[in-house]
Amino acid sequence: MGRLLLTLLPVALAAGVSPMMLSEQLLLLTSRDGARRSRAYAAGMATVLLGLSVVVLTIGRSLSLPKAPTLSAGLDIALGTALIILALVLRTHTPKPRPHRAPSSDSSSGVGAAYGFGAFSMLTNFTSLPLIVVASKDIAASGVSPFGVVLALVLLLLGGCLPAWAPLVLNRTPAGARALRAVAHGFDAHGRTLVAIAVAGVGLLFVAKGTVGVL
Repeated sequence: MGRLLLTLLPVALAAGVSPMMLSEQLLLLTSRDGARRSRAYAAGMATVLLGLSVVVLTIGRSLSLPKAPTLSAGLDIALGTALIILALVLRTHTPKPRPHRAPSSDSSSGVGAAYGFGAFSMLTNFTSLPLIVVASKDIAASGVSPFGVVLALVLLLLGGCLPAWAPLVLNRTPAGARALRAVAHGFDAHGRTLVAIAVAGVGLLFVAKGTVGVL
């Protein structure tokens, strides 16, 4: 279990490096009924992450993911290499920016719309989702107890939903709000580079883990 958590922690934190989702959450926080709608946004994110993790866990266990060291190590190397390639693409390719459009709060559907907004944003977050899949694969192949699986999933959700729940916590105090604005400013200036570094770091971690397994 300890070995799984040591691998899972950096992946969970890297999955939470999402400038776009942080900006969307900050936009909701400053809107009318911001606290309720921000919580709904976070719930939408968590639902997608939990659903994806459960699907990978279910498929992984039903297919009996490779337990032989060389097979498992080879899969880690392949996944790690794919993440490194993704990081290079992120670093060199500049996509058309997506506008930050919070759902309208002019009606009682504001909270429900925020929930859907969070779910949709996570479904289209093509940097965090691969990391969640890789981490879920590791959980499925770890053979830990049901309690260990639940603990690992909680850690994964906390990391993956970091852009949603951290602003809610920090915004409760003036000092936290100032820290939040500083982080948001840093993400605005260097967000793409930070995402590329996070994805590449996880890729290198899995390549190293697989290489050790092969040797």
